[in-house]
Amino acid sequence: MDPQELVLVGVLAPALAAGVLLGLGWKAWRREDEGIDGRWSGGPALALAFLLTFVLVSGLPASLLPDSPRTPTGLDWLAWLSLPALLLLAFEHKLGRWKHVLRGVVALAAVRLVLHNAFESTFAVDEGGKWLAGLTILYLVLWAALARVCGQRSGASSPLVLWTLATGLAVLAGLTGSVKIGQLGGALAAGLGAATVIAWRRPRLTLSGSGVGMALLLLFGLGMNAHVFSYTEGPEILLVASAPLFALLADLPPLRFKRPALRTATVMLLTALPIVVAITRAAIAFAAEADEYGGYEDY
Repeated sequence: MDPQELVLVGVLAPALAAGVLLGLGWKAWRREDEGIDGRWSGGPALALAFLLTFVLVSGLPASLLPDSPRTPTGLDWLAWLSLPALLLLAFEHKLGRWKHVLRGVVALAAVRLVLHNAFESTFAVDEGGKWLAGLTILYLVLWAALARVCGQRSGASSPLVLWTLATGLAVLAGLTGSVKIGQLGGALAAGLGAATVIAWRRPRLTLSGSGVGMALLLLFGLGMNAHVFSYTEGPEILLVASAPLFALLADLPPLRFKRPALRTATVMLLTALPIVVAITRAAIAFAAEADEYGGYEDY
């Protein structure tokens, strides 16, 4: 795929698709935004950005039926899982305390299904249980952190935090041997970039609710694929995963600035800090690997 096709498939197409859906949800053509609640559009917009690039890059996901001519990969499972997740996440902000049950169901399903091939053939029984429990707990912790970070902020700061995560994961995956995962992460980043643009038109825009839930599902799913089925090392993945926790530090009194622009900049810098460390580590390892073996194979 030449550079022009990469930009079209991996950036422009997902950004346009997500931007149109978010624009409809938040009625970006209207001058006033009083009474407009477009939270429903966050999850579908990000899923559309991801799935559109998935289909353009790889074609339709492999069938999950037993007689499928092609064995579904972890990315195929993630693509299919995003569809029912859309329906579940659409109601998350209306469930009150019951939302935690929903989050538990989504977290368990995401870990077990995206890593289905590993659970069936790679992990031992006791090892699989540890992976399932550990990743599910991590998923729920990150969901709580992102819900707090994005729920407290409207406007551009909410999608910018998620954009930083998606961009960092895309770069990290590309450096560690998976162009495809990097492309899909880039598509998600493009969708979040479109959300940032819409947010300047609609300062009340927020991705809390379905937007955060879908972003986490796709980011976590891509991260699991990058580590378990590709070459991304555990420390680098954990550094990226820790970024939402670093963003929470912006709520501490020494960093809790009053000016919105300064608050947004602080959150962005804190989010980017562990991601930059992860990418630096991966870049050093990539350079050494390229010198010795000629680089990684793509997943």
